[in-house]
Amino acid sequence: MKENTASKQVFLSLQNATFTKSNQLVIRNLNFHIHKGEQWAILGKIGAGKTTLLECLAGKYFLQEGGVNYFFDKEAIALVSFQEQSKLLDYSAFYYQQRYYASQTEGIITAQELLYQSLFQRIDKPQLDSIADLLQLREVLPLEVIKLSNGQKRKLLIAKALLKKPQLLLLDNPYIGLDISTRQVMNELINSLIDSGLQIVLVTNKEDIPQKITHIAEVSNFQVRVLSSLDLIKNYTPNSPPIAIPFIETNKGLDFETTVQFSKVNVSYGAKQILKNIDWTVKKGEKWAVLGNNGSGKSTLLSLIYADHPQSYANDIVLFDYPRGKGETIWDIKKMIGFVSPELHFYLQNTMTAFEIAATGLFDGFTLSRELTENEKHAILALFAYYRFTHLAQRNFLHLSTGEQRLILLIRALVKKPALLIMDEPFQNLDVEYINLSLNLLDTYLTSTDTLIYVTHYQEEIPKCIDNFLYLKDGEIAIK
Repeated sequence: MKENTASKQVFLSLQNATFTKSNQLVIRNLNFHIHKGEQWAILGKIGAGKTTLLECLAGKYFLQEGGVNYFFDKEAIALVSFQEQSKLLDYSAFYYQQRYYASQTEGIITAQELLYQSLFQRIDKPQLDSIADLLQLREVLPLEVIKLSNGQKRKLLIAKALLKKPQLLLLDNPYIGLDISTRQVMNELINSLIDSGLQIVLVTNKEDIPQKITHIAEVSNFQVRVLSSLDLIKNYTPNSPPIAIPFIETNKGLDFETTVQFSKVNVSYGAKQILKNIDWTVKKGEKWAVLGNNGSGKSTLLSLIYADHPQSYANDIVLFDYPRGKGETIWDIKKMIGFVSPELHFYLQNTMTAFEIAATGLFDGFTLSRELTENEKHAILALFAYYRFTHLAQRNFLHLSTGEQRLILLIRALVKKPALLIMDEPFQNLDVEYINLSLNLLDTYLTSTDTLIYVTHYQEEIPKCIDNFLYLKDGEIAIK
């Protein structure tokens, strides 16, 4: 894959570069060189420094020592990352359920308005239309950004970046949140952008490397190692020893037979119908995977269960043997459920420690309403130890890598041993090692009385215990 670069023109070069942010060290003695025409895939474990590398290339940090040389217009760099996605909106100004309330999203910027803002000069309508069609975004352009799914927001960010007509495009895990067909579209898009002369540096996993990528590197401990072959990437396997985790069983002994029952459930936003006549029953102890393409209605279905969607009261829904709308509060429902999702991650801007964020799983919101017991502290720290994250427990959550944050939110969902565990794409931003650790943990964690509802776009991420499948297509149950 690697070519002889001795005679090639340098495009971008970092030489022993040390970067800081607010007088805090970000990365030291970084060396990385990109030549004209090279297309790079960056691999590595979570917390290794992959996103930091992209941010250094994009000029996000102060250069304290060493050298950085750009042999093109530095302003012609576009970065697409989780951090950039979280800046699409000031999520601190909104609450998590707000996107489901039509009357409370008026005046929020639409996808189309956001893209128009990217066109600093003349509005290039043909270019906008072409990119919207290429990324299958035309249908969502009139919608407020807050209403878009995680996958749709990711594609919107890429469209926004392309409208800048960059010379260097930095993509941080662009496949995350995309279904199989859209990942194929993404591959074709990246290959066509490379053919057009654009240079790309792509953080991804070794399964999602476009054909036109010419070079690969692995980031480890915030240093870059150029690889001549994918075979040099280690296949990490779980090496945490078996551990007895003392989960806090807050719902132990609950007496119910039916966890969830939908009877002819419909959800619409104006003239657009999102869910259509859904009949579905989940019995206590069953393990379900909910599968479907982006926009098929999966997240809306989960929001009805988790008491986030106002239209749940207009539908025939039973939770834990009780019909919705019989006087229960949103918190009466949430205390029975453990929940993790990419959307929840966006709204989490708390300056708490990683341990404190994990501990809020015992209280359903993102606050600690009382002192923890010693048993509760022990249970949380046992999960940190399982993931070999004990050293992160007292770190500011917002200072962790995206993958590290995602694992903390997974711990948060697990720690109280809920009657129902809802996992919406829980392994986004995780590497193979931590996915395998999590799957092994679920095999230990889930008993015959624990109920699981699980959403993913990757077949290999489905836990072995799952033996029931719900397929959604365009808001309807599809028969497989």
